[in-house]
Amino acid sequence: MRHITTHDTPPTGLRGIGDTSWHTRGACHGMDVEDADAVFFPGPRDHEDIAEAKELCGWCPVRRDCLDFALENVLKEGIWGGLTEAERRPLHDGLHRRLDYRRVTAFFQGRDVHLTEAERQVVIDHAYVRGWRPDRLAAALQISHKHARDLLRQAANKVFDRDRTYGVPRPKKKRKKATPSTGGPAPAAPGAPGAQQPVARPATPASAAPEAASGSTPPADAGPTKGVRRTVPASSGPTAPPDPPDPPDPPPQERCHSSPPVKPIEDRAAGPGVTRRESWDQLSFPEAPLAHAPVGKAA
Repeated sequence: MRHITTHDTPPTGLRGIGDTSWHTRGACHGMDVEDADAVFFPGPRDHEDIAEAKELCGWCPVRRDCLDFALENVLKEGIWGGLTEAERRPLHDGLHRRLDYRRVTAFFQGRDVHLTEAERQVVIDHAYVRGWRPDRLAAALQISHKHARDLLRQAANKVFDRDRTYGVPRPKKKRKKATPSTGGPAPAAPGAPGAQQPVARPATPASAAPEAASGSTPPADAGPTKGVRRTVPASSGPTAPPDPPDPPDPPPQERCHSSPPVKPIEDRAAGPGVTRRESWDQLSFPEAPLAHAPVGKAA
């Protein structure tokens, strides 16, 4: 039987400390002892045997369990989990810093799993928060009652020092869920901050006049719109005279110059009777002062 569990504590998938059932599911199971010794415990320069061992471990279904077994039992010789001695050395050196919360959860579910120093300290802190007694912690960690009592006292002092330095954490306030009423929404009070105040509608701008002329009917209380003629219904009284027509636009006036006509430079020798009108922008910079001078003096 691989797992001893109940409905409350399902299997975690982690190998227990005394669990050796994964041996029969390994790819190397059933090999000859001499062949297995030559393949999985080769020399540092036996590259062919190392490549063959890594090929077997590549498709082994319990490769992870094999590597954990070597790390937890400090087996530094040979090939375990597809890694050589040199490749496993960093894992052996940093094993005490491993912090796998799956193992912490499995411990509180009653599993006998391997715990590192960091995982063991997390277990002690959680046991104090859960209110465990020293005898219960001693049975779970397989230590003496006095040692378990000292560990729980250290956890209590740690919590006390934290509260003395940073203050007691405030409990979270539970939010009240708003239950929707069966009827319609109740109207808000006029003075309430969430109440919607009536907003006055702005007057119709003058740019909306062409739209009114295209076919839309203005409201009855609106005044006369500029540029739009409205049809006056016939009445039984005397007819009002029609509006006089708009005066026609004045013709565009020709711009005249206040200065006298200036004789062209090439025609100045022809006499005072020959002149030609020129505008100011047709003159160059040296000729600009001549536009306000008499023709005789300019010549």
